[in-house]
Amino acid sequence: MKKLFLLPFLLVIAPCAYAGNQNFLDAKRNLNEIYQKAEKDQLSSLYCGCRMNISSGRLTLSDHSSCGYRIRDDEERAGRIEWEHVVPAYTLGGKMDCWQEGGREECRSNASFAKMEGDMHNLFPVIGEVNKDRGSYKYEIWDAKSADEESEESQIIKIVKLIINFIVEFLKSVGNPEDAATVELYGNKAVDFIEDILKTRQAQNSQEAKSTQSADAQVQTGLYTYGGCEILIDPENRRVQPPKKSRGTVARAYLYMADTYGIRLSDRETEMYREWSRKYPADGWECRRNSLIAEYQGNDNPYITRQCAGSRK
Repeated sequence: MKKLFLLPFLLVIAPCAYAGNQNFLDAKRNLNEIYQKAEKDQLSSLYCGCRMNISSGRLTLSDHSSCGYRIRDDEERAGRIEWEHVVPAYTLGGKMDCWQEGGREECRSNASFAKMEGDMHNLFPVIGEVNKDRGSYKYEIWDAKSADEESEESQIIKIVKLIINFIVEFLKSVGNPEDAATVELYGNKAVDFIEDILKTRQAQNSQEAKSTQSADAQVQTGLYTYGGCEILIDPENRRVQPPKKSRGTVARAYLYMADTYGIRLSDRETEMYREWSRKYPADGWECRRNSLIAEYQGNDNPYITRQCAGSRK
């Protein structure tokens, strides 16, 4: 009788247990199903924001014109969508014995690595060429501005942040933590909006200079660039500067993976990712994607869940 009583319960939890131990192939299949539940305007690649379609149950690239993408070198991979690990596979398994013996393929028979490689919270659709060029490089911000521009922007942003922090702390002190969370959320969005305005003005001021810059001149900088896609890849220094619109998503994935699998981050990296997560909060699709992954995989990303819960208050 006990076995019969437990059978329905086991049938319910079995899919979740299996999903939690999925491999990379399982994860890609499940993610393709998840993205079929997205609204049409939510189907865009992580870094470049290129429009995507669903074809035969899989994500495909709509066209490069939707995001101004310019092919750098690899036309074949630039024409397709690939699933990128925000925390690279090498970071996950590069120090394992299996990796030393046979690389990533060898590690796929290791249950611990397979679980990390197949964690859907760390996988996002990107242009294949960008995925290849990024490799296992770390994220950084290095794109310098002139002293005058930096000074002006710093002063404006600093004042706005001080005002927001004052209001947030005041609301907390008078016993209104929910209102404080709401002000903090929309305050960060306001800061982002102001930064975009400043960026547009700076771009207009330098438009003439940019229009005369040739493709050859861009190559001489040593950076990999992709036209209207604002990601910068620096192969010489093995670093990647993600566009603003993807920094929050990247940060929450990195922080989640560090907590879940014990990936060590430097103090500088931790501070950077936490700042990105605060500055660029989760949008509607990131919230829903997180919930859908939890249904398939059995766990959420708490960094996303907390922001999404706050935005609904």
